[in-house]
Amino acid sequence: MLTLNPSLSPEDAETHAKPEFCRLARLSLEHRLAPYPFLHLQPNGDTSGSRWWKTRTRELVEEVGFDAVARKLACVQFMPYHSTKFKKSRSLLPSQNYSFNLVRKAMERKAEIVVMRSDALWINAIPELANYKHLHCAANPRSPYLSRGNLKGSFNTVAQRLLEKGQPTISPAETFGWLDWKFFERRAVAAFSKPMPPSPVFSKRFTS
Repeated sequence: MLTLNPSLSPEDAETHAKPEFCRLARLSLEHRLAPYPFLHLQPNGDTSGSRWWKTRTRELVEEVGFDAVARKLACVQFMPYHSTKFKKSRSLLPSQNYSFNLVRKAMERKAEIVVMRSDALWINAIPELANYKHLHCAANPRSPYLSRGNLKGSFNTVAQRLLEKGQPTISPAETFGWLDWKFFERRAVAAFSKPMPPSPVFSKRFTS
């Protein structure tokens, strides 16, 4: 699932300051979060992010069950940083290139890819998406729900793939190249080694 960027909630700074969330976030960045790899779809998750995603995936969960969705659904953000309003940067960030490589790896294994928002941005960044046979686009990009009404006929296709046995796994090193991943990993570890204290700086950093 391809989206635009995570929004900024008033409680995000407090959430990111909690050691347990930092631990889970770090495991997610390292592709080692188990048994539910989707950071915001944890069974007992009660953050603004988890509430948002559980609402958006409710109909899909009703169709195939929580386990299938939380274990096999993945989300890639075009700009993977919190902000109150999206603003396209003049140049791509290294983390964006990493995300685009995740999408390309998914295409290699013929995964179903759903563009929830900003299909033009995604196709411009990954031109191969334009002719990808397993690409689906949400009917209403301003309402990113994984529902029958928003996905139309693609809903059943996505649901059926989630129910298939097995799940391809890709190591971070395979996705971005060993040397590049080691650099990315060090940055991730540094970012989540210590809880971030609640501060107005959080809002300033991620809203500019």
